[in-house]
Amino acid sequence: MVPSYFPDYYAWPPSTIEVYRRPDIAVYLVFQARQSGAEALWIVEALSIEGLPQGILHTPSIVAQAKTIPVKDRQGTLTVGLDASGNSLYRLQWSDGQRYYLVSTTHSLEDVIRISESMVRS
Repeated sequence: MVPSYFPDYYAWPPSTIEVYRRPDIAVYLVFQARQSGAEALWIVEALSIEGLPQGILHTPSIVAQAKTIPVKDRQGTLTVGLDASGNSLYRLQWSDGQRYYLVSTTHSLEDVIRISESMVRS
């Protein structure tokens, strides 16, 4: 679940680690921006995204773009827009057939793609 590409402007270790057991198992990680301390990167790995708390899905409030893109050899859904505070939000969701992955960041489109690709296991 931890990406191999992890830019140094995100603080390590995660500021939040939560495990959900219902309706299915899911793990939620939150990383802060090193400079500001604000939450800036969210990663979810789950057996199902159905029934997960909306707060951990980090879906843009205002969607500017949504499209299917490759995440290595998988197909993912990229959503770009603004969060409730008006900040840019980039979100990429894909599945390997057994688990669902969601990566969201306020930093950049490049980050959400590169972090996601680094999590795909062959």
